[in-house]
Amino acid sequence: MRCLIRILPLALLLCLATAAPAAGAAGNGTLAGTVMSAEGQALIGAVVALFRQDDHSAVISLTRSDQRGIYKLSDIAPGFYSLRVSRAGYQDVLSRQITINAGRTTTVNLVLQEFFDFISARNDPRNWDVRTVMRSTSDRRLIFRALPGTAPSDELDVPFHRNGTLSVASGSVLGGDNYVFPNFGDSGFVSNFAFAEPVSPHGRMIFSGQVNSGYDSLWRVRNTYQYRTGPGSNFKVSFGYGRLNLNRINPGTLAPPPDFFTEDSMKPAPQVETMTLGFQASTSFFNAMAVEYGFDVSRVRYGASTNVWSPYVQLVFTPRSGWLIKSTMTSRRVSDNHLIQLPDGETINLVEPASISKIDNEINVSQVRHSEISVARKLAEDTSVEVALYRDRVDGPGTPFLMTIDRPHGSQVKRAAQLRSDQDAQQGIRIAFARMLFESVRGSVSYNYGTAAGFAGSEGTLSSEYIASRFLDMIQRSYYHSVTSQVEAQIPQTRTQLQATVRWHPGNPINTIDWFADNTEIYNKGMSFSIRQAIPLPEFMGCAGRWEALVDIRNPFDMGRNHISASDGEISVTRNPRTLRFGLNLNFF
Repeated sequence: MRCLIRILPLALLLCLATAAPAAGAAGNGTLAGTVMSAEGQALIGAVVALFRQDDHSAVISLTRSDQRGIYKLSDIAPGFYSLRVSRAGYQDVLSRQITINAGRTTTVNLVLQEFFDFISARNDPRNWDVRTVMRSTSDRRLIFRALPGTAPSDELDVPFHRNGTLSVASGSVLGGDNYVFPNFGDSGFVSNFAFAEPVSPHGRMIFSGQVNSGYDSLWRVRNTYQYRTGPGSNFKVSFGYGRLNLNRINPGTLAPPPDFFTEDSMKPAPQVETMTLGFQASTSFFNAMAVEYGFDVSRVRYGASTNVWSPYVQLVFTPRSGWLIKSTMTSRRVSDNHLIQLPDGETINLVEPASISKIDNEINVSQVRHSEISVARKLAEDTSVEVALYRDRVDGPGTPFLMTIDRPHGSQVKRAAQLRSDQDAQQGIRIAFARMLFESVRGSVSYNYGTAAGFAGSEGTLSSEYIASRFLDMIQRSYYHSVTSQVEAQIPQTRTQLQATVRWHPGNPINTIDWFADNTEIYNKGMSFSIRQAIPLPEFMGCAGRWEALVDIRNPFDMGRNHISASDGEISVTRNPRTLRFGLNLNFF
């Protein structure tokens, strides 16, 4: 009897250990359904994206509908989700409050309405076109689309498809003496591109790059291998190379990549070369914690060589529904000018963690190490609030800027300068409040109380030459209040996106308050307006694409200029230019 009493607990523990994997496997659910046109025709290639709680959250899972219009998303944690379906030529559909139950399949069928009748109400061309009846797909399988039963059932579980995107923008600074130094993306001609090609059932190659022919011309490319085993696991390894010509206005000074073309020895050699090796991974635990980590190692050559090591760690914890705790350490900031998104939702950040500038014929390499911890709370279905503490530490010289000296007799002198690392270091607190004002209008307000560098010398009594030569000694770090409000609106009928941003703070600091949160690169006080207009295209020879026109107007009222009075004139310091940007985005899949 005693022996039986001792054996029973051991047997019970063994049974629980054996049953644990089975319970975990059955703990998630599946979402499936069909995507059809209003005429009842199956739509192939529709992008089906699953979001947690609302469509402003991160993508949980993503897939495309097959030739029968069927889609399937597996291994989804139980909970409440939203589903967004989009396809070129059709209006997007958002389905809210989808419930996923453990061990069950939830079926959601969707019908898409045609967009302005650009695509006629006929059968999907890719189901019968001569080119696509028999073709080699991006996953290297031959598909006879007209024959029944030839589409393999596991095709729905292939996570990657061939797709690409190209963004071309041309901008000009309004007012020739009022520009950022250096001004990557603020003037000249900027092109960002990315192309993804599957190479295995769970892996793909992404070739991305950027070309800028502005005041400081550059080109850089990066080749990335991405491996994804499931919704919560993602790995990337990348290698990049680039060249930068500082203070060159002519786009013809761009040198071609030496690996692809033969260089002309008579052309001037680029001043800076960059080589970057990167690694990034993300993992989820227990549906309540997600970890992203990685690093970038950049080697900068400009006669001498400098190595820049940039680790990246982000921890996201959701202790309960409606709460989010996030901790981040990074040197790579997010900027709209240097960000490109593939049609399947994957975001490619083209910003290098090393900052390069040239002051008085001397090349400087620096790096900003940003650390932040934030807590977000969802107050209601369409309302959220976030509180964040941040700190920026600068290794190397700080923010470059330009001083313009205006004297009474009309002469003008420009001088470039750069803050010291102790002057550019920042810390502060940010409180952000966001709410859906209407069904397609979202508003947000953020308040910052943080440090920035501002001019603290005497005005009106010193000469402009004296101030310019000793300007850095007259700069003092102080705390500033800053308020930023933003309104985003979408017009579903025309697929138009509108955005207006206003930032205000007392005084005129030289560096940006909370620089890593300034995704739109407004820099300091001012207004910014942007318009995004989707341009639908009919399918041609089995290819689907989508154009998007963009117009950005930044600081049209020329706010944020720091005017310093001198005994013999005036000195202007600014990092917030009046800028007009316009261009086109092309997504194809």
